[in-house]
Amino acid sequence: MSWTLVVAWTVATLLITLTATAWRQTRALRRVLAAERTRARLMDAMYHRDVCALKARLAETRTPAAAVLAAAEHELDQALAIYGTIRDPKEGGSS
Repeated sequence: MSWTLVVAWTVATLLITLTATAWRQTRALRRVLAAERTRARLMDAMYHRDVCALKARLAETRTPAAAVLAAAEHELDQALAIYGTIRDPKEGGSS
């Protein structure tokens, strides 16, 4: 065998090995990136679900409280309406 053939054989083997290694690494990287994209989509979906559930729970909590506050405000307005025309000059006030 001549040295040229040995060098050519070595270079060809090296190029094939490097190409195969690069292809495997690229394939593995693509798999990792696809898995990461899937995780990100799942996390976004879970975040959206959790935020919607939290908003729904807050809305449920606010509704009874708002009704109670509205009733209390109405009762307070009725009670103060009786005394609304009488002002004590010692207390100050805007009118």
